[in-house]
Amino acid sequence: MQHNVYSNLPDDTFGKIIKECIIKSGGLEMWQQKKAISYTKIIHQYDSSGKLDRVVTEYHTYQFSPYKARMQWREIWTENKEILFWYLIAIQQENL
Repeated sequence: MQHNVYSNLPDDTFGKIIKECIIKSGGLEMWQQKKAISYTKIIHQYDSSGKLDRVVTEYHTYQFSPYKARMQWREIWTENKEILFWYLIAIQQENL
């Protein structure tokens, strides 16, 4: 009987994302050869009238060995027809 590689993943959004990453990378063997992953997340926030209030674009990069995580984001606020930009880089590094 073949072991189901997905049985140890949590049954939540995180587990579903990792399962999809393993499948799209060509299976578990190819996944294990990955040195890093990255993705972009875009969030649109609306006010109570339905008008776009803010857009946040996040760029995530995770290196596996040695472990490093980097997140960059940009926020665009629309306030009185002015657009304000805000940018931050957060880096985390651990010896695992």
